[in-house]
Amino acid sequence: MKTIVVLGVDLALASTITGIMDVFNMSGVTWNRLNHKPRDHHFDVRLVSVNGEPINCMGDVNIKMHGSIKDISHADLILVPTLAGNPEKTMALNQAAIPWLKHHYDQGADIAGFSTGAYFLAEAGILNNKQATTHWGFAEPFKARYPQVKLTPEQLITADGNVFCAGGTVACLDLCLFFLERYFGNEYASETASSAVVDAVRNSQLAYDLARSKKYHQDEDVLAIQAWLEEHYSESINLESLSDQFNMSTRTFKRRFKLATGETPLAYLQSLRIEGAKKKLELSTESIEKISEQIGYEDMAFFSKLFKRLTGLSPTQYRKKFIRQ
Repeated sequence: MKTIVVLGVDLALASTITGIMDVFNMSGVTWNRLNHKPRDHHFDVRLVSVNGEPINCMGDVNIKMHGSIKDISHADLILVPTLAGNPEKTMALNQAAIPWLKHHYDQGADIAGFSTGAYFLAEAGILNNKQATTHWGFAEPFKARYPQVKLTPEQLITADGNVFCAGGTVACLDLCLFFLERYFGNEYASETASSAVVDAVRNSQLAYDLARSKKYHQDEDVLAIQAWLEEHYSESINLESLSDQFNMSTRTFKRRFKLATGETPLAYLQSLRIEGAKKKLELSTESIEKISEQIGYEDMAFFSKLFKRLTGLSPTQYRKKFIRQ
């Protein structure tokens, strides 16, 4: 059982508290009931405030707590909701939450901030020298207050170690689905998304790779290149000539692609191919050698090494763990 803790604060956006709690609480329950399968729930979701008192969210919505932050001795994941009011004022009223977040981060918990909730993570120092995002309207004051944070407001989701940020309401739900995949695999997350009628964006395996976040940017040219790569990743691709195809110099192509996605074009292509291999390993019993060829690698040894480097598992191990019966 994973312990998920949501930090409740006054003037939070209620939907980024109740909505995300619903996602975790219904996982392994709603889909299973609708499909006459045994319950398969793995989360204990706790909502706490600094003092255990109810909070008053935007729109005069009052929410009762399960307890206070002092009641939490262990957390696998802590979620900080979007702050609808002034982030600095909210932090001043909840100062005890700052060292509490740092303590659980040091203990190995995953920590996620939704939109302006990233202020709490930055104030605790756990975003120093890490990539992060927040609501675009707060990007400049955030940068001024936390110059050590690598803020990328053009991205809606960031992941750096065990610290995660989502820049918008839809991204908050998407990040929750990522955690379901991170902890219990793609199928578990996909079933939850289907039962909640939530668009899972891409049927990718995010237990080991947050490839989905690399499409959360606003560079239209790079988005077009990514779409082309998704259609042609299994072909023999010359990345140098790809820049000509999209009317860019090679230098500009590489610079803009890295700025938008956080990865080089080669690394992105490799991640696409490995994602393709994951799906084939899940859905078929074809040989590893054949799958390697189908995604664009004639050298099976190279493919196997790359697969293990990017996923932490060999192709055979991955198939045994995730194959769909």
